[in-house]
Amino acid sequence: MKTKLQLFLFFFSIQCIGQIAYDYKDGYEFILKAERNFKGGNIAKAEQFVEKAKKSNYGFCGNAWASAYGRINLLEARILNRKREFDKALAVLDSLNGCNIGADCNARDSLKIATLILKFGKEKVKESFENTTVEDMTVKELDFERSYSLNLKGLNYIFRFVCSDYKYVFDGEKSHSENKTKSDILSEVKNYNYFKQLE
Repeated sequence: MKTKLQLFLFFFSIQCIGQIAYDYKDGYEFILKAERNFKGGNIAKAEQFVEKAKKSNYGFCGNAWASAYGRINLLEARILNRKREFDKALAVLDSLNGCNIGADCNARDSLKIATLILKFGKEKVKESFENTTVEDMTVKELDFERSYSLNLKGLNYIFRFVCSDYKYVFDGEKSHSENKTKSDILSEVKNYNYFKQLE
């Protein structure tokens, strides 16, 4: 696991070389200013601060990068939704990983649903999720997490989401973990909070 983390940090830092212009304090300040401007309706100014936040150095810790870029990507997707650029917003959200090391993937998944609703309408999105079956689900092992995907054929979109991988089974006084089946996960995900938007 340590080796995978080192590789992740190495490739992440390589990707960012040449883009770093500010330190982490500046970066977090840019994120806050971007969020404030977005809430205040100044989209152009929020975009400027997002771009500056992307050029900031969040240190050597993968958790700090995941957390900062999680906030940046969520805000960037909201900005794109406001500009009605839904495909770009979904692409930004699909690029957000690192659920186990600091990114808020529940917020990501909620925003994906909201973006799909903006693009296709609530009824079409709801119908597409209701028609998914176990055959439409895939599981992918990543370095730091397990990714689940639903092929939403009616929307021509693959919805990637997070889900706990195991459940606790109690046998008298003992407990042990047991892997969930795809059927368990499909039932569970349809009851997640981010699907409340479809009710």
